[in-house]
Amino acid sequence: MEIGNEGLLKLLNRGINVIGGDYAQSLSYRYTGGLYTYRFSDVIRDNMAIFGSIILLVAAMVIFFLVRDSRRTRKDFREKEAARLALEEKNRELGNSKEALSSALVAAEHANRAKTTFLNNMSHDIRTPMNAIVGFTALAAAHLDNKEQVKDYLGKISVAGQHLLSLINDVLDMSRIESGKMSIEETDVHLPDMIHDLRTIVQANISAKQLEFFIDTQDVVNEDIITDKLRLNQVLLNILSNAIKFTPNGGTVSVRVIEKPSPSAGLTNFEFRIKDNGIGMSEEFQKTIFEAFTREQSNTVSGIQGAGLGMAITKNIVDMLGGTIQVKNEEGKGSEFIVNIPCRISDTPTKFEQLPELIGLRALVADDDTNTCLSVCSMLR
Repeated sequence: MEIGNEGLLKLLNRGINVIGGDYAQSLSYRYTGGLYTYRFSDVIRDNMAIFGSIILLVAAMVIFFLVRDSRRTRKDFREKEAARLALEEKNRELGNSKEALSSALVAAEHANRAKTTFLNNMSHDIRTPMNAIVGFTALAAAHLDNKEQVKDYLGKISVAGQHLLSLINDVLDMSRIESGKMSIEETDVHLPDMIHDLRTIVQANISAKQLEFFIDTQDVVNEDIITDKLRLNQVLLNILSNAIKFTPNGGTVSVRVIEKPSPSAGLTNFEFRIKDNGIGMSEEFQKTIFEAFTREQSNTVSGIQGAGLGMAITKNIVDMLGGTIQVKNEEGKGSEFIVNIPCRISDTPTKFEQLPELIGLRALVADDDTNTCLSVCSMLR
């Protein structure tokens, strides 16, 4: 109502007075009550965008916290799992270390026992030739006027000295092998010459025991090879010396050389078989024959001298040459050692020379071994 319209104002006041104050008030409530009823749903409806944003924000925060907790949980799980696996690995390493230490301890104790046994044996083996040298030297000095007797004493001193030297060489060779100071020096080798030299070395012992000694070859085409002659000769001599040593008087010792072709060009394989019909060895000793400081303990071999290093040295040299060694044995009937050595073929041309005294002659080859007959026939042709 515009202020200042007094006529209209008087008229309204009169009308209100006529209808009464209570009626006018109830009438005003009737028409204005609907205007002032404003519910929460109306607020939400009017501010839908704001409420929606709030709900999305809350939902996003809830999802964020859930994802963060889930990642933390997975991370903690992975860390725990990694820690568990690391602990298990450490436990395994610890267990392996304990086993390795236990094995090393057992090996060390075994080596110590073997060395103690070796020293016990060596004390006798070294003392025997030393006593012989000292004793025969004194006897020779006392009989200087008897040349024949002095000559005999000197021969015995020489034999004892050679045996003592072989014992010392075995000990030194084993020491060089264990320290890694032994090396392989390859040179050109004429195989027939090496076998002939080997026969010359052992011939005296063969004759002394009246043994039958055979050397034959099979399928040998390349007689000139490249290898370490000294070490190969040492391997064959060690095995052959044992064969002679452990074969009784009148027995048989044989050496067979077989060439086997190699798939690689310029290479060939030689197999050396050294066989005897001696006393053989026990199955128990056969398992440790290539270990250092080991000797057969039996009444049969107790009087046979040796340091227990020969076969260990032989096995190490064969390994250094890239070959293999194995043994076939029957106690009481003899042993056979089989050595396989790979060799390079020498570029030196092979020279074949005819023997004038054999030209035009015919030969009859007879032997109880077929392979020996075939081998000799092949050489004669």
